[in-house]
Amino acid sequence: MNTPPTHRMILRTRRAQRARKAAYLLALLGATTLLGCNIAGPVIAVVAGPEGYQARYTLPKQRPTVVFVDDRANRVPTRSARELIGQTAERTLLGKGAVKDMIESRLALATLRGERFNEPMTIAQVGKAVQAEVVVYATVDAWSITPDGQTFAPQADLRVKVVDATTNQVLWPSEGSSGGDLSVRVPSQAKAAPTSSAGVTEAHLDLARWVGLRLAQMFYDHAPDEVPTKFSAEDRSRG
Repeated sequence: MNTPPTHRMILRTRRAQRARKAAYLLALLGATTLLGCNIAGPVIAVVAGPEGYQARYTLPKQRPTVVFVDDRANRVPTRSARELIGQTAERTLLGKGAVKDMIESRLALATLRGERFNEPMTIAQVGKAVQAEVVVYATVDAWSITPDGQTFAPQADLRVKVVDATTNQVLWPSEGSSGGDLSVRVPSQAKAAPTSSAGVTEAHLDLARWVGLRLAQMFYDHAPDEVPTKFSAEDRSRG
């Protein structure tokens, strides 16, 4: 039976894409051999090749999910920036179809107001409190818009894991793995660090958008040039 011309074209296109990806992975393997084990970190970011980056983990799409940004150490200087991380992540995940039902992340933050100082809520308890079955949990380890007060280099470090709120089981990453480590560096900008109150506030909000985007990108395949959506103040107030 002859294959229709349209189908032959699709098959040839797919074979070409697979060939390009195979060639890229072979080149990457060669680079790994030359550079040794120190290449392990960057490989996570480029393993998908020139067409884009692969998801580190696929969320269970049909289960109600909440993003919980845990910043009990108050490394993120403002509540609005902290909330914007979760809002950007949840809207991105919904927009990309990674999850069907997202529960507002600010509700997860609100549950912490009732916890006792010496009895912090578990991740599963936070999830159950907002009727989520899955929690994308991110704890903030570092947050800065300038390393020296002059250079404008916003960056943040987080540790991410996915927890089943119904069983308290960690779904991802596996125990002992660094797959949930997330380092965000905002693309370089040829300008000095802001000094005005308004400028500093906006810089932190912009970093929050990038962190929210990078957090969401851990869970879907994405293009290398994807940038965060800039929600308005009105959008943020609506949550």
